Amino acid sequence: MVEELNNLGVPINAACRRLDINRSTYYYRPCNKDNKLKELILEIAYKHPSFGYRRITAVLRKQGLGVNHKRIYRLYRELNLQKPARRKTHNRKKSSQSPPVAKVSKSRLELRHHRRQD
Repeated sequence: MVEELNNLGVPINAACRRLDINRSTYYYRPCNKDNKLKELILEIAYKHPSFGYRRITAVLRKQGLGVNHKRIYRLYRELNLQKPARRKTHNRKKSSQSPPVAKVSKSRLELRHHRRQD
């Protein structure tokens, strides 16, 4: 709308005042720094499918990019690269093993032996 008024010869300052918007809002252009970073993340993720966001962050830092791990994690989730969490494997004992036997100290055995003799 501001551009239409500007094309009609109205200055941008006056057009913005008329439309009740700030001039800074009219000139604002969001920066898309994340697009290049997303491409780099995808490239690394396809080369190394087992890498999580932490290792990708380490690779990017090795390449000389000063990146924040929280930012990489956010982009990693946005790109749906997050893998399901690993399930913990429990150490199961084999059923063929006999149950552990409680150890009795020698002094207790000697004490029992002496009591029986009395």
